[in-house]
Amino acid sequence: MHLYIIRHAKAAVGDSHTPDAMRPLTPRGREKFRRAAEGLRRMTPRIELILFSPLLRSRQTAEILATALGSDSDRPIQMEKADFLAPPGRLDALLSRLAEVKSLTGNVAIVGHEPMLSTWIGRICFDQPGRCEMKKGGMAIIELSTGGHGRLWCLLPPIVLRRMANR
Repeated sequence: MHLYIIRHAKAAVGDSHTPDAMRPLTPRGREKFRRAAEGLRRMTPRIELILFSPLLRSRQTAEILATALGSDSDRPIQMEKADFLAPPGRLDALLSRLAEVKSLTGNVAIVGHEPMLSTWIGRICFDQPGRCEMKKGGMAIIELSTGGHGRLWCLLPPIVLRRMANR
């Protein structure tokens, strides 16, 4: 199974009137991620399931991703809100959910938040909390093996994904 780890796109700055969980993507964040998702579509086989944090910016990013990836398919991509992807996150719950779907799909994407995504990449791939830089709209691909361990295939900033869309 390949796990696509995606940080949500750029969101509006928080203020006293908008709860953090309700901060939407900015128009520029939407457009930049739409192009990044097109780049991902050019490089990846089918993703059948997208798990996303319940925070609005994560859901909106997942919807853009599903639209871009689903454009070449007659089957809709399954989308599922996952409370364990809300900060501070629960890696054990993610790994349990992935074990449940492993027989059903080869590729799963998650959309979440920093700094937990960087930490999880380190735990899954290097057996210690890591701190790589996940830019907003960036992506990592991990080839998962048994026991919640995996091999990091790539860590791509969003600018690389956007450039791939133009090829």
